[in-house]
Amino acid sequence: MEMDFFDKLNNWVQGHPGNGYLIVAGLLTLWLFGVIMGWKWTYEANSWKQNALREILGAGMYRFCIGAILAISIGITLYLYSIAG
Repeated sequence: MEMDFFDKLNNWVQGHPGNGYLIVAGLLTLWLFGVIMGWKWTYEANSWKQNALREILGAGMYRFCIGAILAISIGITLYLYSIAG
């Protein structure tokens, strides 16, 4: 009986649980790249709280804060990968 792609992927992920941190770090890096490049979908407000924060801080500072949070998150994720060994 042949294993399909998702069964193989599931077995690989169970055998290498630390690599999930690298996948998360990659996705966060893509998001950070989008914030830096000014792609609207990366920092567009989805709730009244985000709209209020964007009004208070301004669009540029709001993007900077999101970028800083993402950079810190990437650092934490890579640190967790390094200690997951």
